[in-house]
Amino acid sequence: MADIFQEVEEDLRRDKALAFWKKYQNHILGAVIIVIAVAVGISGWRWYRQHQIETNGTAYLQAMQTLEHDPKAAEPQFDELAKGGSGFAVLARFQQANLALKNGDKAKAAQLFQAIAGDGSVDKATKDAAVILGGLALLDLGKPDAASQLVAPLTGDNQPYRFSAL
Repeated sequence: MADIFQEVEEDLRRDKALAFWKKYQNHILGAVIIVIAVAVGISGWRWYRQHQIETNGTAYLQAMQTLEHDPKAAEPQFDELAKGGSGFAVLARFQQANLALKNGDKAKAAQLFQAIAGDGSVDKATKDAAVILGGLALLDLGKPDAASQLVAPLTGDNQPYRFSAL
């Protein structure tokens, strides 16, 4: 007798589950598809970003290797990287300024360092380093007032580059 009641209960559960599935199957399948699509999208975006970083890193390495042998040939490579907008773009901009210093164009170097210092997408420590280097380039140009004005924000008591700025 207990088996009959158990079978009836199982049939009722199965009928309820089947009714639930028929009523909500589109919603459940849609949610599963959305979760899968989001996971694939996130994974694809991570792969793309990693690929971009590796590509920019390879281009920067090639430019640095070219710089060792032929500084003039490296300039266009650094120009191309500087337009990229990645972390390597900032490094390329520093290299452009250093190349300008090596070529004796201190005014261009000072401009490039000031441009890095004024870029909102660059982190504070890198900006501060660019300010110090820009100030040194301005000193080399014989413009101590402009150099002093440029580094003035870094001379505060709590500034890490205070002594370099002073």
